[in-house]
Amino acid sequence: MFKNYYIIIILLSFCILSCKKSLLSEKFNDSNIEEAVKKTFYDSEITGAFIDLYPLIDYIDNNQIIFKDSCTNAMLLHMRAAKERVVKGNEALGEYIFEAEKYAKGCDDLILLNNIYNTLGIYYGSINDYKAATEALKKSVFYGKKIQDKTFVVATYARFCKLNIKIKQWSKVIDYASKGIEIINNKDSYFNTNHFNRVKELYRFRGISKLKLNKLQEANFDLDTAIIHTKNYLKTRKISKDYYNSFREIYLAKSELNEKKNDYKTANKFIKSADSLVLLINDFIKFNIEDGDSRYLYKEIKLNEDLIESNRKVIRNQNIIVVFIVLFLIGSILFIFNRINYLKKIKYLFDQKIDLNNKLKNNLIELENNNNELKINKEKIEYLLEQNKQKLFAKTFKISTYKDGVNNIINSISKLINEDKEIHPSKLLFINRSLGDIFSEEEVWLDFKAEFESNRPYFFKKLKEMCPQLSVMDQKHCAYVAINLKSKEVANIINVSPRTVETARYRIKKKIGLEEKSLDDFLKAV
Repeated sequence: MFKNYYIIIILLSFCILSCKKSLLSEKFNDSNIEEAVKKTFYDSEITGAFIDLYPLIDYIDNNQIIFKDSCTNAMLLHMRAAKERVVKGNEALGEYIFEAEKYAKGCDDLILLNNIYNTLGIYYGSINDYKAATEALKKSVFYGKKIQDKTFVVATYARFCKLNIKIKQWSKVIDYASKGIEIINNKDSYFNTNHFNRVKELYRFRGISKLKLNKLQEANFDLDTAIIHTKNYLKTRKISKDYYNSFREIYLAKSELNEKKNDYKTANKFIKSADSLVLLINDFIKFNIEDGDSRYLYKEIKLNEDLIESNRKVIRNQNIIVVFIVLFLIGSILFIFNRINYLKKIKYLFDQKIDLNNKLKNNLIELENNNNELKINKEKIEYLLEQNKQKLFAKTFKISTYKDGVNNIINSISKLINEDKEIHPSKLLFINRSLGDIFSEEEVWLDFKAEFESNRPYFFKKLKEMCPQLSVMDQKHCAYVAINLKSKEVANIINVSPRTVETARYRIKKKIGLEEKSLDDFLKAV
C-alpha cells in the first residue's frame, strides 16, 4: 500500500514539473530568450513588474542557457541580483552585481548602466561603505541624466536621500530631494511611468530632514505635501506595504514636529495613528500574498527560511564543536605559553649561573694576576730595600771613614798648634793630601753614576753607541746636562769655572754634530 502511495506521489511530482516546463516553454524558447531577457529587464526597471523575472531565470537555469552578448549577460546578472535582494536582503547583491558591472562596461545601454550603479550604491550602503556608495550613485546620476525618461535619475536621487538619512547628513538629503523634486515639477521632464511613488518619497525625505534641522514650518509643508502625493499614489496602485510604511513614517515625523511645537495633543494623535499602521503592515505581510511573481517569491522565501533553519541547526552543532576546539586550543596555548615561560625562566637562571661562574672565574684570574703583581712588587720592594740597606751600609762606612780621616787631620793640626813652633810646609802638604784622600772626585762620580743609572740604566750604553768619540769627561758633562744641572752647579761639583763648563758643552755639541738642535733635546731622547 505504502509502495503504491510513493509511486503516485512521484508520478504527480513528475507531472507538475512537466506541466511547469511546458508552460515555460510556451512563453520562452531558444529563439526569443535573448529578447525575453531584455524585455523582462526593462519591465522590471521601468514599470516595476517582476511577473516574468522568476520564471525567466528558472527557464534559463533549467536549460543551462549561455549568452554571448555582454549587455544581455549584464541584464541577467542584474535581475539575479534583484532576486537575491528580495530573498536575502541588500547584502546579497554583491554575489552578482560586480560581475554585472564588468559586462556592462562593454555596452552603451544607459538604462542598464544607470541601474547597475544604482544597485551598487544600494549594496555599498548596506555594508556601510558610504564613500564607495556615493561614488557609485554619482555614476548612476551621470548616466540617468542622459536618459530621456527621468524616472531613473529621480530614483537615484531618492537612493542618495536614503543613503544620507542612514548617516544623518540632513543637508545633503535636502539637496538631493530638492533636485529630484525639481525634475518632477519641470514641465519639460518626460516620465514613461507613474512617478507618484518617487515624489511622495522625496517630499517625505526632505520634510524629515528639515525637521531634524529644526526648520519646522518648511518641514510641515513638505510632510503635508508628502501626504497628498501618497494619497495620489493610491489612485494608481493597489494598497501595498509601501503605502502603509509611507504614512507611518510621515505620522511619526508629524508627531515629532508637533512635540517640538509643544502641541502634545496633536503629537499624541499622530503617534497613535502610526502605531495602528504597524498592525495593518503586519496583517498585510501575513495575508496579502498576490498573484504572479508573489507566488514564486513566497515559495522561494519559504524554502529559503527552511534552508536557513536547517543551516542554523548545523551551525549550532558546529558552534558547539568549535567552542570545544577553541577551548582546547586556548588551553593548549596557555599550557604551551606557561611551559615556554617556565623554560625561559630556567634558561634565564641557567644563563645567570653561567654568567656568575664566568664572573667568579674572571675575578679569580684577576685576583691571581693581582697576587702575582703584588708578589713581583714585593720582590722589587725587597730588592730595593736590600739595595738601600747596602747603600746605607756603604754610606755609613764611608761617613765613618770620612770621620776617622777628619779626626786624624784635626789631631795633626792640634799637634802642630800645641808645638808652638813655625809649621813646616811639608807638614801642611801632608794635611792637604790627607784632605784630598778623604774627598775623592772619582768616588763622588761613581756614586753619582750609580744613582743616575738606577733611573736611566741604558743612558751611558746608548750614548756610547750613538757617539763613540765622546770621552769619559764628555759623558760626565752629558749626564749633568740630562738632569738639567746649570753650568754654575756643574762648575761647583767638578771645581772649575762656569765658562769652562760652557766651553766643554760647546765642544761636545760639535763632536756630536748638532747644529740647530739643542744638546738638552738630544740627550732627552737618549
